Amino acid sequence: MTRDVLLWMALVLVVLLERMAQDQAGAAWWKVLVAVLVLAAAVAVSRPRPLLALFSVGILNLLTALDLVVEPGPFPLAYIVALFVVSYLAGRRLADTRLALISFTVVVLAGLALAVVLGGVTGGASGLVAALLTWFYLVMAVLLAGVIPWLAGRVRHQQAELSRAGWQRAEQLEREQRIVAEQERLRERTRIAQDMHDSLGHELSLVALRAGALELAPGLDEPSRHAAGQLRQATATAADRLHDIIGVLREGTGSAPRQPAGEGVADLVERARASGMAVELRRDGEPVVATPMVDRAAHRVVQEALTNAAKHAPGAAVAVRLIHRRDETVVAVVNEPPPAGAQPDQAGGHRGLIGLRERVRLVGGALQAGPSGSRSEEGFEEGFEVVARLPHGADAVRDVPAAPSESARHLEDARRLLRSRLVTAIAVPVGLGTTLVAASLAYYAYTAQSSVLDPVTYAGLRLGAERSDVAPVLPPLEMIDPPDATAGPPPPPGSNCLFYRSTADVFPARFDAYRLCFSGGQLTAKHVVPTRAGENVG
Repeated sequence: MTRDVLLWMALVLVVLLERMAQDQAGAAWWKVLVAVLVLAAAVAVSRPRPLLALFSVGILNLLTALDLVVEPGPFPLAYIVALFVVSYLAGRRLADTRLALISFTVVVLAGLALAVVLGGVTGGASGLVAALLTWFYLVMAVLLAGVIPWLAGRVRHQQAELSRAGWQRAEQLEREQRIVAEQERLRERTRIAQDMHDSLGHELSLVALRAGALELAPGLDEPSRHAAGQLRQATATAADRLHDIIGVLREGTGSAPRQPAGEGVADLVERARASGMAVELRRDGEPVVATPMVDRAAHRVVQEALTNAAKHAPGAAVAVRLIHRRDETVVAVVNEPPPAGAQPDQAGGHRGLIGLRERVRLVGGALQAGPSGSRSEEGFEEGFEVVARLPHGADAVRDVPAAPSESARHLEDARRLLRSRLVTAIAVPVGLGTTLVAASLAYYAYTAQSSVLDPVTYAGLRLGAERSDVAPVLPPLEMIDPPDATAGPPPPPGSNCLFYRSTADVFPARFDAYRLCFSGGQLTAKHVVPTRAGENVG
């Protein structure tokens, strides 16, 4: 409601400013008041009845144009602006396009019929020409300020509908992808739990073994032997419970880990080399004692990177690099392009990298994966590189809120693109209209310059002179906006009258038009007819 009121106030402001600028030449104020009321009604019904609003403003422009046939004067361009705005809104809000097209057609045909009737009644042949010229301007106004804005509104409406449906689908697909990613993260956490079982179970087994040896040691008093036995039993019980708990997490993911317990990166690389992969390990810096989580994360990065290299780049050389620093360990795995060329995409959707990124994130690190190109320090070009930075002293990372929806970001980009297209859709007809107006003004200026009869030459013309003698001194063109037939003294009956300008100024406030009337091949009358520039145009 507030927007409609502001729209109406803006349209009324344009109407009033234009009317005050026209001063005495403008339409009567009661006509302006009627137009303001029509605009108020049109804006009020533009949402529930956009076609009615469009029809109302179109009829307002039609009646205004035809009124100028009876009472010549400047055409209120503010009504054209109102038609432009209401047409665009109708295109945005109207569901049935046929009704709008029928309305435009009715306005044009009704204008033609009224122009013929009013022009013939008020001014005969010259009045009919003026009326048809006015109707032509009406058609141009309907095209530029009615049809084109309506089409722009329709395009915007259809783009909005298609965008809304498309992005709803995109949001649904992204939700499904998030579910898949979340499942992979949970699977990775399960693998972490398995690693904990393998590591802790191994250590607990060693503790139970040492407690059993202590229990059987000779020379141990009975209380100490009893305590060693309880320690062995408690350790064995803890190991069994750990096995039972982690065994639940292992359901559906395999009953055993994919690598031997306690295996390091060097052992993993050696196993890969033994299986036929061309892989080399390079260490920089002195190894630093890190937490088991960091060691297992480094192992997983190398393991997943080697798996991906074997899958997507079979036969390619792979370089594994471990950079040991005081506060972090950097793991980099780079493979060169496959010798047989790029491999077709395989199912899996980069789930391994999703889980790997989750593993690295949980130890406070960061993972980068992508084409290596010039970034590779191993000399490989256009290969693939996985780099993980694993800090030593970082606390476990808690879950963070999900990042903004990728679809939402794309939707915002699409909206900006649609807005730019909308500006273009408006700028093109506006530019076209401006070009037509400029061309019309240029043509009017040309005809005004080419229809000037010098006052001295006019004064030298004598009644009764032969037309063939007068023609050489006349301008090449006649006025395209001659005074009304009723202006000035009545011409001689049966004569053919020509009108010429007395000044080369294109838009003077007032000037004299020279009327030369010929009958029987002779100049029979000449008169000076006061007029205003452009009073009979449109």
